[in-house]
Amino acid sequence: CWANSLEDPNIYVARTERWLNKLMQLQKETSMDELGPNTQSFNIFLHALSRGRSGGGSRRSREDSRTAQAKRAQQLLQYMINQHQRDQQEHGDDDEKIRIVPNTESFNYVIRAWSRCRKTDVAPKIVMDILRQMEQYQRDDPVNSVVQPDNFSYCMAMDTWSNAAGRKALHPRADAHSGLYEAQQVELILKYMHDLYSVGH
Repeated sequence: CWANSLEDPNIYVARTERWLNKLMQLQKETSMDELGPNTQSFNIFLHALSRGRSGGGSRRSREDSRTAQAKRAQQLLQYMINQHQRDQQEHGDDDEKIRIVPNTESFNYVIRAWSRCRKTDVAPKIVMDILRQMEQYQRDDPVNSVVQPDNFSYCMAMDTWSNAAGRKALHPRADAHSGLYEAQQVELILKYMHDLYSVGH
């Protein structure tokens, strides 16, 4: 419930993380995997980090807060990926012992976190890197992969590029094309989505 709180984001993020850490500590103290966090536990914290709320302060400090939350979300996703790989090496195909499996929702939360960094220049590139990582999971295992980019993934990527295009159009620089490149990326993603739909995906 803390992940959906309307309180100051610093409070609900800290409290959600505290509960996640308690689960991890309980697992460590008891050596009982079933008492530790699972995919949903991590996704709840990712949701809290990706809501894009930043509390008070100046515009710069609010953007810094959203960027810090996006970075934390990306680090947490990487932790989930690494832990899943370690569990697979240790337990093989024993699904009951593999409790942390990053899924589409996990990746989408991180994309959402970066898409809400409205004034962060690197956000579009990071979002595309995450999207390509999702597509690679799907290519590696088209049938069983629990990570497959969906409409939300692509729409959030388009939103990130669209926002970047708008900012550059409002504040053109001599070495830029006033958002033309960013607008072209939106069109490319939309065309790719149309192509996927045409072949039945």
